[in-house]
Amino acid sequence: MSFSKNTGFLAAVYLLSAVVCAQVPPLNALGYEASLVFSLLCAAAGGPYVITIARGVESLSGKERTSGVVRAVVRATIGLWAALLVPFAVLVVRAALFPQCSLFRGSAVFFLLPVMTAPFVAALAIFSSTLFRGAGAFIAYFTAVVIFLFHPVFLIVRNPQLFAYNHLFGWFAGFSWDESGPPLRTLALYRISTLAYAGFFVCISRMIVPAGRSVVRRGRSRVPHAVCLAVALLFIAAAEWFGGELGFSTTRSYARSVLGSVYRTIHFEIVYDGTVVSPAEIEAMAWEHEFRLAQVTGELGVQVPGIITSWLYPDHALKRRLLGTETTQIARPWAREIHLSCDSWKHALKHELVHVVAAGFGPAPFRAPVLRYYGMTEGLAMAVERYEGENSLHEIAAGMLRKGLLPPIGAFMKTSGFLSGSPSAMYMASGSFCRWFLDTLGLDAFKRAYRADDIESVTGMSLEELERRWHDFLRRDPGGEPADAIVRRLFARRSVLARVCARDVTERNRAAATALAQGAYGKAARFFRQSDRVSPNPMAAFGYAEALYRMGDYGAVRRYCSEMLSDTARSAALFSLLVLEGDAAFRGGDSAHADSCYSRVIEIRYGGITEGEARRRLDALRSPRVREFLFHVFDRRRAMGNRDSLRRADLADLIAAFRADSGNSTVRFLLGSLWGTSSPARAAEILAGAIPLRMNSAACYLLAAEILYRAGEIENAERLWGLALRFAERRAEKWEAEDGLNRCVWRRSHEAARP
Repeated sequence: MSFSKNTGFLAAVYLLSAVVCAQVPPLNALGYEASLVFSLLCAAAGGPYVITIARGVESLSGKERTSGVVRAVVRATIGLWAALLVPFAVLVVRAALFPQCSLFRGSAVFFLLPVMTAPFVAALAIFSSTLFRGAGAFIAYFTAVVIFLFHPVFLIVRNPQLFAYNHLFGWFAGFSWDESGPPLRTLALYRISTLAYAGFFVCISRMIVPAGRSVVRRGRSRVPHAVCLAVALLFIAAAEWFGGELGFSTTRSYARSVLGSVYRTIHFEIVYDGTVVSPAEIEAMAWEHEFRLAQVTGELGVQVPGIITSWLYPDHALKRRLLGTETTQIARPWAREIHLSCDSWKHALKHELVHVVAAGFGPAPFRAPVLRYYGMTEGLAMAVERYEGENSLHEIAAGMLRKGLLPPIGAFMKTSGFLSGSPSAMYMASGSFCRWFLDTLGLDAFKRAYRADDIESVTGMSLEELERRWHDFLRRDPGGEPADAIVRRLFARRSVLARVCARDVTERNRAAATALAQGAYGKAARFFRQSDRVSPNPMAAFGYAEALYRMGDYGAVRRYCSEMLSDTARSAALFSLLVLEGDAAFRGGDSAHADSCYSRVIEIRYGGITEGEARRRLDALRSPRVREFLFHVFDRRRAMGNRDSLRRADLADLIAAFRADSGNSTVRFLLGSLWGTSSPARAAEILAGAIPLRMNSAACYLLAAEILYRAGEIENAERLWGLALRFAERRAEKWEAEDGLNRCVWRRSHEAARP
């Protein structure tokens, strides 16, 4: 076939692929996922296309060979680009008809992925055709493609990173719930090294001597060859040598050098930033690591699997740079590693340790069920935790079942269903099922199913039969039923595979959050509003309401919150807006409405940070002597300015509030939180003086006990956890107090055993 016919055929293949992608989210949008598909398609179909149209180059020699190779690469690249215009046009037209993502960012990603893949594919294919003739050229090309595709797998398995840069497809986002888009600057820099590789292949192709010809080259033609080759090798070497500094890869040694500090225990090596975490804090973290490991190994009936490396990242930016995800806490069972954020490590530690400990009976190669029943992997970790907020896993699953929202077992246990469903719902459902499996069929049966990545053959029952038995158990009322809002919020966050422009929305929200932090409230409101229009999402809704609040437009905040909460399709995901609506009502002089908003959050036992904030605000609202002081603190805690300045202002207001009403437990809680790190003894004294049986008293005791425990005062911590258990009104507080008492008993016994 001629060049034009070959190009037309390739364009037809791309057109068919684009039409198919246009029907399948998220491939139907001009963004990362679609660009990744066409990068891989360019590598798969582009190589044979280039080899076919470049036949005859291998027989050239001398100047003809030099110019022939260059012409062939340029011609092939232009042909590949011409074919890529077809899917790009389809995606652009669809974006124009159904406005979704950022056209500019999507176009930039398309340029940096498949468009930049084209010259690399052309050079690699020409290189293959100069080495071998006929079928040998195709074999050589696809062998090289397989090697390049294996490279990111090697990086992710061997190094801490979840992401991978690759010359064939540009960038792989990694396996996490993070929805960030490609870092365009780093990706553009990496693609320069892709061009260097392409130049390397071109230089080598020009210098290869066909069989039977003289190996001697005369004249000046050797000099430009050598110069071009040297330049290409220089770029390649720089990209490989400085990969960590440039953001292309993260080796263990580089990550250790960036974080800087290591703390070792009997079973752990904790890598952390010593400028952020104090010696006292890291020692407390180490005790917590050992305690949770003892809990998990006891629950699973296994031995400690050797030294576990725990990576603690000080902030989201550094975590994204080194690991490839900002907020997701992950485990790498095959490497005996866990990766946690300093601001949320405690809540994720036990969950991630389950993955590592279960690696002892997990299937290869990842030491966890991944290929068939990924629900067992996450379900086991949830089953060991047992609770979520104010409810047990079984109570949440029973609530979903009664409301007709519980996913079928195949949807949350099988890998494809788990990854495509709502993450929170999948975690809760799989956790409840695995807890039932463990309690009913036994730990040994679960381990065998986990090791085999197979449930049906191990149990001798079909998934339908297991589901029927589990549902029968849930219908027997395993406990209190969670509120409708709690159940429905599990489905608020859809999988990244099912969301519209998920990565683009994340980037828009990040830009909006930056504007909010810089005090550009109008700009932030506009950005958040645009993000929510592209794809309705909770972060944009909360951000928009927060921007309005910062501008002092309290009436607009109330109207917007009321509108969102009256939308049945979104109200469950945005129920926390009630707290902000209450704040706006208070600032607008309507204390009665503010009281109603906070009380509604508390009445349904929403749990977590939201309910805690509502309780503290309600206590402040009903305490006239400290009300203004506390609401100044609440407002200030939203700010993103100079933290030292904000802390000093908070301290002044809280001291004034303490003098006005020293018995107020919310004042004591906030003051204790402020002093918790700098003056633990003083903080504990303030917190422990909270008046019993008053709102937030148990929270004060819990915080004081935690502060004392971290400071090594185990007996005092145990006493306060006992008081918290006595005065706790919420189940979550009781569970936390019981857990604290268990920590004290365990730590005393192990401190006594220290040499």
